Amino acid sequence: MMKIISQIKKHLARPLLALALLLGSAKLAAWILSVVAWTVGRAEQRILCLGRTIFVDDIKAMVSYSGRLQYYVIHRHYFEQIFSYFLGNERKEVTEYNYHVSEIGKSGKEKYYQFLFEMLPQLRRALGFSAILSGNFGYVEQQELAKVAETQGVPVIVFHKEGMDVFKDPKLVYKDLRFIGKKMLLYNDRIKNEFLKMRVPGFTEKNSVVVGIPRLDQYFAAANPGNDRRQVVLFSFYPKSYLSFLGAAPANYAEIEKRMNDFHIWAMQYAKANPEVKVVIKTKVPQYYVDYVVSMRDRNFPEVISNLEITSERSSTILIPESYAVMSFNSTTLIEALIAGKIILSPDLRDLVPGNNWNYFEDHPELVNYVHSREELFAILDNPGRKNYADEQKNDFLESLISTPDGQAGKRAESEIINTIANAKTA
Repeated sequence: MMKIISQIKKHLARPLLALALLLGSAKLAAWILSVVAWTVGRAEQRILCLGRTIFVDDIKAMVSYSGRLQYYVIHRHYFEQIFSYFLGNERKEVTEYNYHVSEIGKSGKEKYYQFLFEMLPQLRRALGFSAILSGNFGYVEQQELAKVAETQGVPVIVFHKEGMDVFKDPKLVYKDLRFIGKKMLLYNDRIKNEFLKMRVPGFTEKNSVVVGIPRLDQYFAAANPGNDRRQVVLFSFYPKSYLSFLGAAPANYAEIEKRMNDFHIWAMQYAKANPEVKVVIKTKVPQYYVDYVVSMRDRNFPEVISNLEITSERSSTILIPESYAVMSFNSTTLIEALIAGKIILSPDLRDLVPGNNWNYFEDHPELVNYVHSREELFAILDNPGRKNYADEQKNDFLESLISTPDGQAGKRAESEIINTIANAKTA
């Protein structure tokens, strides 16, 4: 019944919000947003969150491992709908990168601001929140909302959900962006130092703090090598998605694709040779990712392999703790698995892609089992107790990406949110 009600809300909310905008009714818009808001946690102090999937995963982890706050999540696409209404045809020309440096959409932005100025107090009365929390500071629909909130004494806190990506040049990503808010929480020192070096407007040493990544707390809590050889998981990687991204010479494309394909086939061969071990291949959701793996299985294994599962639905938060080994390429799932104490395996492309600026483990190759043949993959999976590194090496690597590797990120984050709200009240 709850799922049915949720679907009804989901399908009616956007047309009803469109009606509210047509009528110019901020009161109706606030009521609609309060209805579609969903709750994470139970506590006296409440926070309004602009939802996105990975960010909500962090929120859920904060509730699970700290639990001092209650969150009302409203997906940011509802605010995007309001923003687009007021900007009209100019909406497609407004981006994160020109929002604060261009006159495009100026009139629409002012109308959006005025609508939010009337709507926010009514939404606040309906939900009773003390602050607004977002997962990024660049969202275009968030800029005027943050200004309104600051004007009305509602602290805006950004839990910046980027920073694990070691491959992008921050100057290219964040050029011309501004931070509007009371506090920014960050995953690691690297991204904080980059923002300070870039002198991002609104961002300072005083209003920023590194807390880590709450959604990874669960892997510290459930850390277990799992040496019983019951299940391994391969988080699939689609070669064509990587060829240009890696920056390899086109002459190496064929060999890169071959090695990636071979790695998948070896995992399937391991399933066939070891019926007592369940082998799960997890793909991304779009059908062509699934088809890539299924077609490879069908071409190479006409017979049924009963202990091989191909899925696009199961979550890494379930699959990693259940497995004793995790295989992937250039994926944060390998980092999650490392935290959880699993052995991790990856195809080796280091000789084909010079510079290794794509590689999470560039400075810590000892943490990964780089595989060059079927025999190597079999030998590693047959010996789950193997460990090629010291804990100090692992912790040094993790600190560079997720700050203090202690499983307390959720507690640190909620403490900072609570302190920011308290300080805003006394300011």
